[in-house]
Amino acid sequence: MRLAYERDTLLDANAALPLGHLQAFGRGVGFCAEFNDMVKAFASCLSQKTRLCHQTPRTPKGITVCRGWEDYFEPAVSSLDNPFAMLNAREWSGRRYAALRPALRALMRQRTGCTTFMFDPIAHERPTTLTIEALDFEGEFETIATEVSRHLWRLNEETNAAVEMAKRDITETSCDLALHVRRGDKRQEFSYVPVEMYLDALRPFAGAGKRLFVASDDPTTCLDLQDRLTGDFDVVTSAGPADHSGRTEAGYDQASFNTLPPSTRHRQVVELLAEVEIMRRAGIFIGASTSNVFITLRRLRGDAPTLDLTQGAWGDRQNWRRF
Repeated sequence: MRLAYERDTLLDANAALPLGHLQAFGRGVGFCAEFNDMVKAFASCLSQKTRLCHQTPRTPKGITVCRGWEDYFEPAVSSLDNPFAMLNAREWSGRRYAALRPALRALMRQRTGCTTFMFDPIAHERPTTLTIEALDFEGEFETIATEVSRHLWRLNEETNAAVEMAKRDITETSCDLALHVRRGDKRQEFSYVPVEMYLDALRPFAGAGKRLFVASDDPTTCLDLQDRLTGDFDVVTSAGPADHSGRTEAGYDQASFNTLPPSTRHRQVVELLAEVEIMRRAGIFIGASTSNVFITLRRLRGDAPTLDLTQGAWGDRQNWRRF
């Protein structure tokens, strides 16, 4: 099912609803994890007939450097100040805090007007199907998540200019294929996808003149793939020295990233966005759905050919498509 909503249709549908969920953007996790959470909350709020709002950052951290969502994207929903921002966190969602949550919710509701927060199921449970009367939609979550993702992914003017410059530093031409290899602290959640799986997936597409973009948070893995694929592809990579702050031989580590100065964090996010834009426009994209970067790209690419090397990693209910 291919939807075709205008961005204003989605935003107007949200704005017409009563105050509901207060989403925190910039809670100290990866950029695409933050974005995917926003998409999930947006779609879930529309389904539950409640409005999504952003919490205005009080102490920017992680990917945020000043304005939260608007550090990188055009405004999408209303921003609200929450004097108890530290209480609007997923950490309170555990079973041991069940008796405390009603008090936390009542306190923030009184000051913000919202009814649900980051510790509520709407913020962290992954829906399977949704019914959104305002959009005349009834179906799988992934279908509407793709539509929401493509409409929310609107880089602001400043970020877009910086991303275009970063893209030109990597490649000035489009790529026939792109692949993304996640390393670093991802091992805390899933086993690494072996390099050999990427090589096997690429083999049917090998050919003289085929331009391949290789992206990875681990420069060592990136350069190793470049060495092994040269000859079969015209390989392009953004890999730099393996001793960048926050980008070591072990790959990206969120805790280390969060300790970096704001200017460094912002620069690294822009570099990631440049890679995402290159992979988004590649003819074929190969990655693993154990990574939030892949999930974001899969949705942004829509019907473009995309190969998931960990089909079913999140369970059959996610219905990931394989090309």
